[in-house]
Amino acid sequence: MTRQKKGMILTVGTGTAGADIAEPLIQTIRCANPDLVLFLVSGESEKVALRVAKELRLGRRKGILRIPNVDDIESCYETALSAFREMQSRGIAPDLTTADFTSGTKAMSAGLVLAAATCRAASLSYVHGNRERGIVAKGRGRVTAIRPTRVFALLSFHTAKDHMERLLFNSVEELLDHVVNLLPDDDKKSAGALRGLAFAYHRWELFDYGDAAQRFRKHTGDTPPDLRRFLPHEGAVECLENLARAKDSRRPTLDFVADLVCNAERRYREGRYDDAMARLYRATEALAQLRLRENHSLDASDLDIARLPEDLREKYGREHAGDDANPTIRIGLREAYELLRDLGDAMGKEFMQAADSWDGVLGARNGSPLGHGFRSVDKRHCERLMEMLRDLARAHYPEEFEAACRTLTFPWTEAPQQ
Repeated sequence: MTRQKKGMILTVGTGTAGADIAEPLIQTIRCANPDLVLFLVSGESEKVALRVAKELRLGRRKGILRIPNVDDIESCYETALSAFREMQSRGIAPDLTTADFTSGTKAMSAGLVLAAATCRAASLSYVHGNRERGIVAKGRGRVTAIRPTRVFALLSFHTAKDHMERLLFNSVEELLDHVVNLLPDDDKKSAGALRGLAFAYHRWELFDYGDAAQRFRKHTGDTPPDLRRFLPHEGAVECLENLARAKDSRRPTLDFVADLVCNAERRYREGRYDDAMARLYRATEALAQLRLRENHSLDASDLDIARLPEDLREKYGREHAGDDANPTIRIGLREAYELLRDLGDAMGKEFMQAADSWDGVLGARNGSPLGHGFRSVDKRHCERLMEMLRDLARAHYPEEFEAACRTLTFPWTEAPQQ
């Protein structure tokens, strides 16, 4: 098996007057035995780095990066990041690189440590021991190397919170799976709660309402204060439980329509217009199915022709020939609204009066890769269908629809109040 190459990045100072800073640097390099050493230097300390390299006969196994301003943390940090990139360009990954901050200005040390944490270096090291004139005395230094796993774990935890904000629920789970046991006890509890909430929202996004509701019930009672903004709205868990029952019975509800619209809005904000359009199309269809069932006791997916008014039986039976044993038909979105109109329903009339407009925006979905074609949905079509569907639902369920949307919106995604 081929041995993986190791690297080392060191800050190099000048030492105090009359003191030899080179000795502890030589000691720490010998201890690590790296394949490549990169020195972070100032104009004055470069000669120290060259002396160390000569003493250790590093030859081509060295590199020198000069820091523009050794008293500016940002300048030191950027140069240290450049050193890690240089390591990678030479085939040495950060997790095989040691960052040593034995010498140099405070800003140099801080910049290297921050860069090491950012890049997830293998370890941090420094030489310590009895000092003479501010420098570890020759022969008395000890090299201490630490792996900053807790620092990395906390960084991952904060990254997971950011990913939660951005609805990257799978990423939250993956980040926390690897680090939760490395965190301090208080953060470990928070990380466990965040992971549980992320999984619940992930199941919700996939329309697995029952599983989502169960998982929310586990976490709503003991969620740490810093994560409470991620709790669902009051009443949302009950809505999810009702949605699970409705889904099992294959019956659309107004909550189902509202949840599809909220889901579509999230996809729209992510720039996933085809996904948003597919959800809006289904919500438009579900709204008609709901209306037929609630107001006319008819099932659009299993429509019994015999239950229609006599003057409509021939019209809807003509294109859907059924047999005597099963005289039912299945009608799609357009026919569902047409049937509502023919039944004298106000919502059906409103839809059909604007049929050309509806056909225009719904046709964009049919021509998309998630419909029956190859052309991606335009952002404008998505916005237009969202607006038309919301207006239609509000007109006929003025209070219930908006209340359902408020309850089923992920709280932290809401626009701030003006």
